[in-house]
Amino acid sequence: MNGALYQKMMKVHAKAMFSYGIGAALYLLLIISVYPSVSGAEMDQLIEQMPQGLIDAFNLDQGMGTLLDFMSGKFYGVLFVIILAVYCMMTASQLMARLVDRGAIAYLLSMPVSRAAIARTQMLVLLSGLVIIIGCTMLGGMIGAALFIKDEPFAFGDFAKLNLIALLFFYVISGIAFLFSAIMNDEKKALAYSASLVLLFYVLDLVAKISDQLDWLQYVTIFTVFNPVEIITPDYAFGSVVFGLAIAGTILFALAVRVFTKKDLSV
Repeated sequence: MNGALYQKMMKVHAKAMFSYGIGAALYLLLIISVYPSVSGAEMDQLIEQMPQGLIDAFNLDQGMGTLLDFMSGKFYGVLFVIILAVYCMMTASQLMARLVDRGAIAYLLSMPVSRAAIARTQMLVLLSGLVIIIGCTMLGGMIGAALFIKDEPFAFGDFAKLNLIALLFFYVISGIAFLFSAIMNDEKKALAYSASLVLLFYVLDLVAKISDQLDWLQYVTIFTVFNPVEIITPDYAFGSVVFGLAIAGTILFALAVRVFTKKDLSV
């Protein structure tokens, strides 16, 4: 890692990182603020009348239940995924492929810094933003629970567990995007390939939830392990998922660093 490069890149991307984080936190606050008005037996009965495929696709199978059930289904299951996926793919393509695409890599290589150090530094910038966004989201959730929810305890332990799985899941998504960015010399191509693959995984997961005949698709998409409604249940394989995601993400980033170190750069 190179400290000077890290500081420079953090200054460049900090505004976007905090914009994603604050936006996610504010939207979560909004979600929590409406919870008291929609919770109750009437809403659960309405959900039960919906088609089962729709319930499964949008994680409504637990009904309104508790605040955490509501948050996991209405925020973490849809909008949160979009926010983090967009951040991971766009930032990864800017941190690596853009350097080559716009010729900035020539300046960095003229300094006494190895390619591996450059790649590891950019990786840490990407992951720092991921931590910032999820940290802001957690803070928004805790503030919202304190402000708007008075008649039920907030399951902070399960909330922390949900966000840890989210962090590791998007560690893997970041690894995918970072690998494409390390392979490609064109920023737009890096973004297009990573976005296409992640979108394909998401659609396969959606189809697997909606169709009983195609439920086998859950085995070919990484989104199977990120079901927020299931994560907060007692029988969720928390330890195994944490270990698997951590290993998968680390392998992807290590491969990306290796590829960037060995690739032919025309500078």
